Amino acid sequence: TYYYAYGVYGYADANDGVSSTADAWGVYGTAYSDDRAYGIYGYASSPGTDVYGVYSSGDFGGTGAKYAIVRTPEGPKGVSCQESPEVWFEDFGSGVINGGSAHINFATDYLQTVTINEEHPMKVFIQMENTSIDYKLTKGQNGFDIEVIGDAPTTLAFDYRVVAKRKGFEDQRLPLKLGSYTDHYLYPTIEDVPQEWRLDWVKNCVIDEWDVKWFDHLTPEQSKHAMELYQQYKDGQQSENNKPAPEPISKDNLAK
Repeated sequence: TYYYAYGVYGYADANDGVSSTADAWGVYGTAYSDDRAYGIYGYASSPGTDVYGVYSSGDFGGTGAKYAIVRTPEGPKGVSCQESPEVWFEDFGSGVINGGSAHINFATDYLQTVTINEEHPMKVFIQMENTSIDYKLTKGQNGFDIEVIGDAPTTLAFDYRVVAKRKGFEDQRLPLKLGSYTDHYLYPTIEDVPQEWRLDWVKNCVIDEWDVKWFDHLTPEQSKHAMELYQQYKDGQQSENNKPAPEPISKDNLAK
């Protein structure tokens, strides 16, 4: 028997399954389970070109591995994404050397997505088929030329891989993402978090799961603010249940 847990699950035929606007998180999902659990689950029912289970308008970030889940005879398996310090787009192709030379023009749709110039040159990797020869490679802005050095077969097939910078991201390299100091997966203990981010690290957790020991690592001002948030949360719970107001918050009753 399989049990599934969802932090957020939305369904809609045409409009929004889940819609939210907030100063912090538009949607925040947490799921806990010993078997199957999804903090946020999105499902696209048809393979249309503009149908997505999850769509991010802008940067997409994650501190865990990113997988394409594929079907195999042994069951579903995760294929990891290839990561890079810079933002590269790549393409692959094949060509044939005739009479000692060959010219390759890259696909137009690929060229529309990348920047290739003197400041941002492309990378080209050649793999000859069934032989090894010396050759000269000359790069252009839309392709490249190969010229054989010395003797070579009349015709020679080869494969290539080209890598170039994505348009609009040419100079980006390992950008700092300081907000991720609040990620409990990346920084599981508060001691590893810089002092100025520790309150946000605490707030980036369901209040019911706050640990009183965390407050020992906050400044007095941070601790006061966290206590106020906790008090507001408890007041809201009491109001919903029409119960008497709780006693003033303190580390002692937080531990309870």
